[in-house]
Amino acid sequence: MGSHLSDVWFRTTDLEIVSGSGCVVRTAGGVEYLDFTAGIAVASTGHCHPRVVEAIQQQAAQIIHAQANCYRSPLPEQLATRLAQITPSSIDTFFFTNSGAEATEAAVKLARHATGRPNVIVVQGGFHGRTYLTMAMTTSKVGVRAGYQPLPAGIFATAFPRPFAWKVDETAAVERALAELRLLLLTQTAPSETAAFVMEPVLGEGGYLPAPVGFVRGAAEICAEHGILFVADEVQTGFARTGRMFAVEHAGIEPDIIVMAKGIASGFPIAAIGARSELMARWNRGAHGGIFGLRSGIIDRLFEGCNVFCCAQLLDCSSSFRCFCYRMSNIDFINFELAIFIERRSIIPSGSVSAAVVGKAAICILADIC
Repeated sequence: MGSHLSDVWFRTTDLEIVSGSGCVVRTAGGVEYLDFTAGIAVASTGHCHPRVVEAIQQQAAQIIHAQANCYRSPLPEQLATRLAQITPSSIDTFFFTNSGAEATEAAVKLARHATGRPNVIVVQGGFHGRTYLTMAMTTSKVGVRAGYQPLPAGIFATAFPRPFAWKVDETAAVERALAELRLLLLTQTAPSETAAFVMEPVLGEGGYLPAPVGFVRGAAEICAEHGILFVADEVQTGFARTGRMFAVEHAGIEPDIIVMAKGIASGFPIAAIGARSELMARWNRGAHGGIFGLRSGIIDRLFEGCNVFCCAQLLDCSSSFRCFCYRMSNIDFINFELAIFIERRSIIPSGSVSAAVVGKAAICILADIC
């Protein structure tokens, strides 16, 4: 037997990485590469940011696992306060968990518990995770769901506006998609049975398509009309990856629930959902929980990572790249897998790397400035 490690993970390279710093990773042989993946949108402050490393070292010498059901440390409250300062103004109360999929499931549990309604609407092409519920919510590609049926019921998919595929302008695509959403509420899931509408402001695995502002606003209006909770899945778009701290801010709306992971901790497995305090108050004590969601060692590292990431320089630079990064749906991805890693010492010939790859890496590369 050659390896004791499961081979279920898909790999794009055979690189064996032993260390990283900023936007650079190094192999055992000492070769350095520019990491254009940022750990798939995770290492938002770069690899091993010195302030983050220092926070880990300090906390590891104090306590690593202060389990929330047994006792509390002050760090989770400090982090929640910090998040309340940077999330949309109506979001002021937070629940912490381990991963994007768990946070998405927590958001659905909160929505169902608070509204007393069973069903959830997602958009066609969205990716929300690989747990059973989030697989049911994922429609980006069949490979995520293949071999796992039957999946949980109560999930309904509506159209995402696709002006290029539909060969119409953006206005017509938005009108068509909103009409499909209204039709879904008339024919498949009654508003009185629909707890939440969940969408990524920019489709991830569904093609890196930014949702038109008109669609986000129109969907939010339909939700408000029927008492359906609007849930923004910001697992991949959150923390300034689109030029705003959260992508939904481009539409100027206030989501009822926001889901955060990946870049929130710059490499550590932690996630969060945020909501209004009155909505969180409808989630009865003991109705949800977890062993690791409030562990102090991770929270301290996340808190410091959050402080680093929120520095004005990084957000300003991210904003300057907004049009480049936020409109990747118009850019060729043909060289994506070939250009995920580029040797740092090599000169990149003009035109050899897809602009989309460079845009996808922009935030990772800029992370060295703080």
